[in-house]
Amino acid sequence: MEVGRKHTRSNTRLRAQCIPEDSKKGLWEECTIINISRKGLGVKFHTRVFFTIGSTINLKIFIPNKKTSMNVKGILKWTGGRRDLFVGGIEFLENMDKITLEKLCS
Repeated sequence: MEVGRKHTRSNTRLRAQCIPEDSKKGLWEECTIINISRKGLGVKFHTRVFFTIGSTINLKIFIPNKKTSMNVKGILKWTGGRRDLFVGGIEFLENMDKITLEKLCS
């Protein structure tokens, strides 16, 4: 288990879109989920829009091999990288159930 984490994260590569809850433009930005656990996820943002630490982020995660997506919401806990390609950690507002997590990690 990683130091400081209560839940082990699984490496993944999931297509997703994100938008700050307080967005005035209402435009979803492309991103990639790079790791995920029941409590949170790591995300690579593909945007020039810089999200603020502590902001609530809405995510639409596209389920592999399906034509559906799922919506989750979390708090941006940290960011790193450069302005045009940065990563961050998001803590879910509600823990993800085990079955849903397995669908995303398979």
